[in-house]
Amino acid sequence: SWLFGKSSSPPPEPEPVQWMRSADPEVRKKAAEAMGGVVETWSVSALLKMLTDPSTPVREAARSSLARIGAAAVEGLIEGLNHSNTDLGKSCAEILGDIADPKSIGQLIVTLKYGARPVQLACRRALERIGPPAKAELEAARGETQPWVREHIEGIISKLGP
Repeated sequence: SWLFGKSSSPPPEPEPVQWMRSADPEVRKKAAEAMGGVVETWSVSALLKMLTDPSTPVREAARSSLARIGAAAVEGLIEGLNHSNTDLGKSCAEILGDIADPKSIGQLIVTLKYGARPVQLACRRALERIGPPAKAELEAARGETQPWVREHIEGIISKLGP
């Protein structure tokens, strides 16, 4: 392996990673679509970057691919919640709501409390979509001291029903 000096060059980049740097948005969109079937750390990382692409079809393809990857993308999406780019954070929250993996509930609640306002609102919608599996952790957060956050936690719980 190149890491241990047996080869002079690193392994080649996967083709979709090369395609995502194309000037042509259609090529970048195809790259995002191709990565949806690849459950690898590199594909999740590349797709997260593509969520900020200037082309809407590319962003939509990246979003769809991350949702298809599902549970394997949750860790990367959780990291993206607190990114300085609030559009990326919002997208990550929305996709986490689509995937509805219970592992994301705690971080969605934390981001509901401390994230940027647009990301907080996306976290609320994600928690509503996750539904009843989020109820116990939301109940535990009911004692929140910030009125805005408490109001949203109560609103989510009321939508989830008894």
